[in-house]
Amino acid sequence: MSYESPATTRVTPQAPAPESLSLIDRYSAVDGTFTTTRDVRIEGELRGTLRCDGYVHVAEGAVVEATVEAANITVAGQLRGSITCRGKLTILNTGQVQGTITTQLLVVNEGGRCEGELQMDTVDGATRSVLASAIRASSRRSSRQGEDDRDEEKATPLPSE
Repeated sequence: MSYESPATTRVTPQAPAPESLSLIDRYSAVDGTFTTTRDVRIEGELRGTLRCDGYVHVAEGAVVEATVEAANITVAGQLRGSITCRGKLTILNTGQVQGTITTQLLVVNEGGRCEGELQMDTVDGATRSVLASAIRASSRRSSRQGEDDRDEEKATPLPSE
């Protein structure tokens, strides 16, 4: 008599799911309050209030008219309203931000636009208030030969007090 051991099924643990991302696609419009603990990418329209514990990306062509609170924000489209960014607010070359802005760090790439009232919060809690019209980035493109076009690295410095 011969016995075979029953086939054993080996269970391989699954890799954890990647962090999820909330997406408002270019065919969608949200009107109201949108709250998420994850990152959010906006390609369509959002009006109302956005609270995000993570990263907000306003894509080129997107329109956001809202009170926005987020850890970090990158704008390639249009963002208007009361904006509170606990970390870094980056305005890319196609981005336009207008309103009351509070952030720890502001990066405006060449061609990006920032208008309104700006308050710079520092790590120690101090606040500097600046009129954002004083830090408007121009839409001029540099014609320097061989220039590195990585927009993330270019910034417009704030005027000192």
